[in-house]
Amino acid sequence: MKKNGYTFIEIMIAVTLALLVAGGGIAAYINLNDKQTLVTNGKQVQILMRTAQTKARSGDKPSGCVKLLSYIVSIPGPSYNTVVLSAECSNTTYQVSSYTFPNNVQGSGAISMHFLVLQGGVTGSGNVSIIYKARQYAFTVNPGGDITEGVVSSYP
Repeated sequence: MKKNGYTFIEIMIAVTLALLVAGGGIAAYINLNDKQTLVTNGKQVQILMRTAQTKARSGDKPSGCVKLLSYIVSIPGPSYNTVVLSAECSNTTYQVSSYTFPNNVQGSGAISMHFLVLQGGVTGSGNVSIIYKARQYAFTVNPGGDITEGVVSSYP
């Protein structure tokens, strides 16, 4: 007498394999989503820096500014969760825009980079790192004002 169908053991093995494959897919998706969050926020900082660079080189000064000295991109402490773009004038400093990181994304420390007017260049140049979970998005601004592409790596 021939029986049709599967045994309980065969069904359990098939279900277990399906769950393992699904679990791996979910883990890969979460990993990709975390990396994308980090890259998006790192690129936002780079956009603010390129905006500062463009405004400084063109001499674009806000209303009320007597003499434009530089545009400043800063990540102030102690939480390092906001990037601020300001115009430094001879009479005062004007905040032009700011960007607040979403939860758990932050800069690795305080920075203050001055993009100089007309002649270009940067004072306070160096490395910038944005941290999210166990990763960092790092790029460099050199004294000439060049902004390198960001690189994602593990964060110690």
